[in-house]
Amino acid sequence: MEPSFVYRPSIAFRAHRNYLHSTTLYKELIVGAEANGLVPNGPIELRVRRLIRYQPALHFSPAPLAIAESAPALFSLHAAGALWHGAVTESEQPIVNRERYNEAPVTSRAVFSDSSIRLSACSGLHPIEVITSMTLLLHQRLFTIGEDRKWYLARIELARPLRARDDDRIQIALLRRLGITMTRSSISSGEKPLGHIEFIAGPVD
Repeated sequence: MEPSFVYRPSIAFRAHRNYLHSTTLYKELIVGAEANGLVPNGPIELRVRRLIRYQPALHFSPAPLAIAESAPALFSLHAAGALWHGAVTESEQPIVNRERYNEAPVTSRAVFSDSSIRLSACSGLHPIEVITSMTLLLHQRLFTIGEDRKWYLARIELARPLRARDDDRIQIALLRRLGITMTRSSISSGEKPLGHIEFIAGPVD
């Protein structure tokens, strides 16, 4: 069995946010895997249970992790035919830096159709940024929530790692609303199903 390992990135808050953004978390789990010899080539899942406000540590293991029960985020990925389990923990080190995050390339190219959204042209952003931004735009169009609430990514399931060419091929379609705070939407790339994304309405950070 392959040994477990921990990847500790140094991350920055995105724009005005005071929590680790889901797009950063997705990108870092891919970077952490590849930096340790794992090349994700199958299904990927990321679940965010609560906001992460301190520098994270990403734990990778070929076996289920005991810390998973209390971890603020969980993930899994497939590499070389094997399933890897993952959990994200918080250190005591604060996140002090910020980086720009411009979603205008998605906003300006968004095309709505009933309960779905796509892009009219390439945005130039990472596909995970395209997916989350498009899903947020769709939710803001379809639902009204209190001013003290906002939409967060709760879970994303992908059939494979995202690729740069997915950019303008991505389409998000609302499948259902789960109660008053949760939703589930489908993700496709071109004509092919790519996965699902779940959003949750939570308190403004």
